[in-house]
Amino acid sequence: MSIEGKIHIQLDPGSDAPVQIRSSRPGEVTRLFEGLPADAVIDRIPALFNLCGQAQGLAARLACSALEACAQPSREAQEGALCEALQAYLWRFLVDLPRLLGQEPEMAAYAPLHRQLRGFSQQAPAIRRQILDALAALLSRELLGMGAARWRSQSAAALEEWLRHHPAPLAVRLREAERRLAGLPGTGSPVLMPDSPEVAQLQALGQWMTEKGFVREPRWDGVCMETGALSYQQHHPWIRFRLDSGAQLPTTRLVARLLDTLELYRRLDENDLSGLCGAQVLESGAALGWVRTARGLLLHREAIGQGRVEDYRILAPTEWNFHPRGALFQGLESWLAAPPEQLQAWVAWQVLSLDPCVSHEFEVKHA
Repeated sequence: MSIEGKIHIQLDPGSDAPVQIRSSRPGEVTRLFEGLPADAVIDRIPALFNLCGQAQGLAARLACSALEACAQPSREAQEGALCEALQAYLWRFLVDLPRLLGQEPEMAAYAPLHRQLRGFSQQAPAIRRQILDALAALLSRELLGMGAARWRSQSAAALEEWLRHHPAPLAVRLREAERRLAGLPGTGSPVLMPDSPEVAQLQALGQWMTEKGFVREPRWDGVCMETGALSYQQHHPWIRFRLDSGAQLPTTRLVARLLDTLELYRRLDENDLSGLCGAQVLESGAALGWVRTARGLLLHREAIGQGRVEDYRILAPTEWNFHPRGALFQGLESWLAAPPEQLQAWVAWQVLSLDPCVSHEFEVKHA
């Protein structure tokens, strides 16, 4: 069994509710876990999610192990979640982005590496080195037009120059994206989630997750937040430059995703998994497991009594970014004056840049 649902987006310019975003994802599915042994829940979690199954399973085990109800997650499980995030990033750049531009997706480049990354953590050191070399070659050939280390060492001004003029395939596609979004109103300054959760913040989130309806429509201290690559990379000089200069958010999010792709590659190459996931025992006695996924911060909250689950809640990044008043709403609200026949394509750019973990449907109501 899997739980998917769909994001429904409706624009009705001139009405009292011009932007409506709602999710059909089932919100009470974790009630099925109540009364089960903690280990049984961990076994079931990945099967419920077609996307981010590795990260979901890791978050579940982190919460469970913090309560000493099961073993700590293995290093292989953490590597699996990291590789899963890399797969998601590469899919967006090599498949979804070309499709949105009306080009052929780069499946021949993506597919072999997707398979290799899926089994990376189980491979012998020599095979792992081969996979890392193949990943480095793909990044250079299909995205950057140069080696990853050289690209990452450049200043913000040089990276912006790369985007504006370099013949690298991804730079060309990002320029075309900016051309298509040129002239649209800016979407303002995003309200970004902290790039790395602190203990006090995790305690607060764990408390808020028990409130009715919170995991479906979350707010951080009452504020709609954006999570994902843009929040992870918010302090990078290139991101700061683009945010300060009023660049369109959809392409700035893609730029942040590229920066995070290179960061995850570096971590995999250097065997550095620090700060990508963790757990926190809450003041209530429950525990929170968290994982930085390609789509944003994933949270699992678990309470256990006598070895069995008493309460289980999951807060996925899609619920933050596709909140009825969240990042997507704020982006679309500023574009309502655009001609209705053009909105379909522009909405697709917003959705791609925020990357929901479920499909979406879109409707424009004509006055």
